[in-house]
Formats: sequence, C-alpha cells, structure tokens
Amino acid sequence: MKQINKLEQELGVALFTRTSTGVTLTPAGKGFKGYAEQIVNLVNQALVASHQYSGQRQVIRLGTSLMHPSAPFMATWNQIKAALPNYQLTVTQLSGEAASSNREYAMLGQECDIMIGTFDQATTRQSRIS
Repeated sequence: MKQINKLEQELGVALFTRTSTGVTLTPAGKGFKGYAEQIVNLVNQALVASHQYSGQRQVIRLGTSLMHPSAPFMATWNQIKAALPNYQLTVTQLSGEAASSNREYAMLGQECDIMIGTFDQATTRQSRIS
C-alpha cells in the first residue's frame, strides 16, 4: 500500500478510488495500467531473450492440483523434453476447490505459466485475462 501511495505522489494523480468496500481504478489508473503491463511484458521478453543467449535454462511453471492430476501432461512432457534441453518444468500446487478458479486464473503469469484442470466455458470466459 505504501508503494502505491508513493507512486501516486510521484505521478501527481490518484490511480485508485478507495472506499470502505474496496478499491477501483480511476481513469488515470486504467491508462497507467495499460502502460505498466506493456513495460512488464517487455522486461519479461528481454529476460527470456537474454537467458536464451546465455544458455540458461528457462523454467515453465505448471499449476496443478490433487483434483486435476498432471499425469497426462507429464507423459507428454517426458516425450518432448529431450527436444527442449533449455527448459525445466516445475509444478505449483493449486487449490483443489472449484470455487477458487478465479484465484487460480489470477495465478497465471504470476505463480504458474500453464494450468491443468477442467473449467466450464462460462468460468473461462468470465475469468479471461486481458
């Protein structure tokens, strides 16, 4: 919270409207968010490119849960991993609760790169990352 307040002070604009029920982005915040996402994406692309040139291994973070075992994906990974020597797979445990699918979608790009699971079409459409 302190970092957001400091950022707003430095920018001289409010990025969020704060109420007793939560926060929402202001018009300035929505505009800033788009540029911030572009910056983060460019930094991530630069990191990927620099790692490729240095020969370092790239990590693919797989999100899975007890309710949605990753065995079918792991069988496929075992078949193709020899062709991808610069990649390493790590497994991140997701919550097994069906009601937590929105939280799991929020993990994409933060704690995991891909997820194994079953989700209905309405949930997928509603939770789509923009």
